Amino acid sequence: MGEHAVCACPLDSLDGRVYEGALQSMCALHTHLVPASDCNAFNEAVGCAIREVLEPQLVGMLHSLSAQHRPATQMPMGQAAILWLRQHMPRTAEKVLARARARM
Repeated sequence: MGEHAVCACPLDSLDGRVYEGALQSMCALHTHLVPASDCNAFNEAVGCAIREVLEPQLVGMLHSLSAQHRPATQMPMGQAAILWLRQHMPRTAEKVLARARARM
């Protein structure tokens, strides 16, 4: 079996600036992205924020698009959704991030 290296880099997953380059750079170099905080709480906060910001029919579309166009790097569903939003709907991404931060 090959060797597995683990590294750590402090990133605030609810800071929109992370999605402007740092996260993409990390995805290019790593197979998994694991948040240090509670992944379930993060996904729940982001999911609630998305449902508050987007129309109901757009919520399902967002989840489908973010799943189809996510990087090869394994990451929490909430992070993949924010990454997609940040790349395609930056103003909506900021609204989602603000509401998710308020929930954490």
